[in-house]
Amino acid sequence: MGDIKNIMITLGFSNITELAKEYRALPIHRESGNSTIMSVKKDTGYFVDYGRNISGPLEELVQLCLECSREDAKKWLESEQGFVVTRRPVFDAPDKVYKTLSANTFDEVIHDHSYWVGRGINENTMKVFEGGVFEKGRMKNRYTFPILDVDKKLVGVSGRYIYPIKKDSKIPKWKHIGEKSKWQYPAHFNGHIIEEKSCAIIVESIGDMLALWDAGIKNVIVNFGLNVSFAIINTLIKHDVEKIVLSLNNDENLAGNQAAQKAHKKLLKFFDRDQIQICFPTKNDFGEMQKGEIQRWEKTIK
Repeated sequence: MGDIKNIMITLGFSNITELAKEYRALPIHRESGNSTIMSVKKDTGYFVDYGRNISGPLEELVQLCLECSREDAKKWLESEQGFVVTRRPVFDAPDKVYKTLSANTFDEVIHDHSYWVGRGINENTMKVFEGGVFEKGRMKNRYTFPILDVDKKLVGVSGRYIYPIKKDSKIPKWKHIGEKSKWQYPAHFNGHIIEEKSCAIIVESIGDMLALWDAGIKNVIVNFGLNVSFAIINTLIKHDVEKIVLSLNNDENLAGNQAAQKAHKKLLKFFDRDQIQICFPTKNDFGEMQKGEIQRWEKTIK
């Protein structure tokens, strides 16, 4: 593989400062008097321009410096510099074993879908996900979904409280049991759909996923919060997606917006910039949108 520092010199960088894991240099794609405002990782070439708040893989830096297309930047790196442009999955340590739950966890669940049907989700959609309500235990009064891994082993549960929650109550709307940072839900149902469409829509909650699914949009992955996990990134790489749509909640407090920007930066370590689109729901979340609104929203995906 081509040496990162030599590539930088060939591009025209000078006065390169060498640190433990990165190089620092004066940008050549724009004017700046700060010789440490841009960093380039020694091992991957991943760069950050702190002055412009932009970052990306080495081929994007080449694109900026040579003012060329992404494809030409990749060709230049591979043919002239011997740098192989790759996107590699991030695997968990092979010796770590993640917990599974007992197969009979859902033996006492009541398959009553009225909570979600009351929120506009078709009962047939609900039957797909094999959830239900618990009358006792840790998930009491919650419509609970079994979280399965790609081998269809039960690795967790996620439950939505089905009764109104008072403003000052400490009852959480959603409750999860299991290592949700390892979940790839519902990839055991829709992995083939994501692969066929070569596109994945990342949403914040199961409620968002249900609303999209019910509107005929099934290439969805649930984030279970704001942080895009490496498990999800691995799923995206595994299914060789060409397009990733970040659709976290459109909150008034901008939490979803800020999280989407953070997730965007994280995904840039593994995917090209033009593969990633931030596209918020037109209301606070997809659960508040009608089918027609969701279908019109889908048309905004480029």
